[in-house]
Amino acid sequence: MQALRLEKVKNTRQLLGLITRNADFQKGVRTSQEAGESFEHAISKGLDEVDKAKAAKKKAREAAAQLPDLSAATRALFDNPSSIWGKSLEDLKALLEPDGFTPGGYKGTSTAEKFVRQGPPYMEIRINFGGGQHYPDVRDTPWYYIVQKDGTHSRIIKESEIGSFQGGDIFNEKYVVYDGPSGAKLGGPKKDKK
Repeated sequence: MQALRLEKVKNTRQLLGLITRNADFQKGVRTSQEAGESFEHAISKGLDEVDKAKAAKKKAREAAAQLPDLSAATRALFDNPSSIWGKSLEDLKALLEPDGFTPGGYKGTSTAEKFVRQGPPYMEIRINFGGGQHYPDVRDTPWYYIVQKDGTHSRIIKESEIGSFQGGDIFNEKYVVYDGPSGAKLGGPKKDKK
């Protein structure tokens, strides 16, 4: 059994990648080593943890794709985040509330409104008019923030206004950024620089 599990690791380079970059693998190996088990058993346990994590992610993706109770218009906002561009607070309220989103609860410093659906999966949409850490001045053109059904965080903003974005890197490790008017994807989450 152990030999079959180790065959999954095709070469030393792949093993090194698992050891250095995969937290699930590291967890399995650490648990096995703490129990005093052999190196081969530790590697096998690490591979088991990777398999479990992959299965859980697949299950979450499949669950996220199943949103039969959303209207086509609300589903479109999550399938294509830039399609939110130009929607007013009133538009969002009329669109989201019938689909189970509740308004309120935004605790930031800017002039913004937040709509949340607890799920599963958790989904959130914010319309932000500025006046906070990212844009000190209240603006006529809002920017939007979406937590999509798969957990992806998106910012939808006018590309020409990115230079005035303050209080952090708009293209940080967490966000996919879209130009609202064109719908173009401007950037995605940064990868670790390891």
